[in-house]
Amino acid sequence: MVSRLAIPPRAIQHEAREYGVVDRPRWPAVVLRTPKGWTGPKEVDGKPAEGTFRSHQVPMADIRDNAEHLAQLEAWMLSYEPKALFDDTAGSSRSSPHCRPRAIAG
Repeated sequence: MVSRLAIPPRAIQHEAREYGVVDRPRWPAVVLRTPKGWTGPKEVDGKPAEGTFRSHQVPMADIRDNAEHLAQLEAWMLSYEPKALFDDTAGSSRSSPHCRPRAIAG
């Protein structure tokens, strides 16, 4: 399905580059519906966070004084696998070229 989504933008770009079409295109959109707080902790202090109003708040506000919350925050952040995204200098790693902005000719 995702590969089909790339066809309309490529056609729009081709028409603009090849034929000078400058009409404002209607780009396709992808809407991904996920539970609130989907990537965060499922529970904080025994209370559900994912899918509740708590996911819109700071889920662990006292990380300086609460070692359990600090460990939970660290596990949450590490779940994004930063070592796969960044090199030792905090720059984008070679394994993720899609994360790097392309140079703009001009």
